Amino acid sequence: MKRLYTTLLGAAFFVSSSFAQIVAGDIAFTGVNSSGTDDFSFICLKNIPANTEIRFTDGGWKASGGFRCNENDLSWNSGNAVIPSGTQVHLSIAPSASRGSFTAFAMSSLCNASTAVFMNLATDADQIFAYTGTFNSPTLIAAINISLAWDSDATNAQTSANPNIIGGLNLVLNTAKDNAVFVGSLTGTRAQMLAALNDVSQWSTSNSSVVLPAAGSTVLSAELTHFSAKMRENDAVLSWNTASEKDNNLFEIEHSTDGFTFETVGEIKGNGTTSAVHNYTFTHPNLATKTPHYYRLKQVDVDNKTSVSRVISLSFSPNKSTENWVKLYPTIAVDEVNIEGKSLSNTQNNTANNALELAIFDALGRLVRTENRSNTEGSFFEKINIESVHSGLYFLTIRDGESVKTLRFYKK
Repeated sequence: MKRLYTTLLGAAFFVSSSFAQIVAGDIAFTGVNSSGTDDFSFICLKNIPANTEIRFTDGGWKASGGFRCNENDLSWNSGNAVIPSGTQVHLSIAPSASRGSFTAFAMSSLCNASTAVFMNLATDADQIFAYTGTFNSPTLIAAINISLAWDSDATNAQTSANPNIIGGLNLVLNTAKDNAVFVGSLTGTRAQMLAALNDVSQWSTSNSSVVLPAAGSTVLSAELTHFSAKMRENDAVLSWNTASEKDNNLFEIEHSTDGFTFETVGEIKGNGTTSAVHNYTFTHPNLATKTPHYYRLKQVDVDNKTSVSRVISLSFSPNKSTENWVKLYPTIAVDEVNIEGKSLSNTQNNTANNALELAIFDALGRLVRTENRSNTEGSFFEKINIESVHSGLYFLTIRDGESVKTLRFYKK
């Protein structure tokens, strides 16, 4: 059993609270570890008023309604300031400064509460519910079930009936693994984000602890509907569209060559508050063709609050004839993927003992692994073991001398 703490950028407070303004869909879970750390995260899909109370429990939902007793219950308070829409909140075993705080309870077999400091999530199968009201008279606002399916009833600590939450997160992960994190894109309208969060294919699951979203991180307050990059000679041309914007001062364009460390390479003025569609373009000139390039947008509000988009990638090929010099298969894989192709570095530069430089990135643009493979022949065939990689979407970047190619695969 582990001690849980609320982690969010800010200071810690405990004050009187209110349930009244929170409904289904106002928050949604974005990750959970039920083995090892027993922590979870959620995203605010509206501005959470100061002194708001939200409760969390791992008690199963009974077919007749209400929670099964003999479980744990947390009462979380948002603190004395508004938490902006798009903010990620992390309830963690590690103590840290927080704008929110919580009190934990152990619910007896009669559903009477006694003070506790633990939430003990079960491995193999468990669930977490977010709700307002009281344990014995709850109003559900979000649910996540880390198991293969909802059960007919809540009969023990690892079972739960389907709560059928309308308008909010009501997700069963269809997995026998213990931990999960959302790896999809949190952009668009609230309804679009909820649809993505309810899509099990956009979650990564593992029996090893997963990295949850950073506490305090936010999504764009501008409603981004498109973000892409294409090459034009040695330039990268970025384009993006917004369906609406709120207090949007500007976009900073950030660039990286490793998908990890980003620097600002330009900015574009935003359009304040508007419900009209706006199109933006930015050209990043004179790029090196030997490395992949990664981009993200940092949106800056008029009050200097910032939020960051998903990461996109772009790779250059030396010329049109080399665009298909390598292929990857299978694109949906369990334990390994294969790459094969023609060695451009050997044929173009007439050198020996070149190495294939391989890098795997997850859907959020985070570097997962790098490898170097010996490549002394005119063609190559390599098997890449991905057994230790969590389920989800990945990008494999292959560099052979001056040639770079990025391919994607899905780990089941």
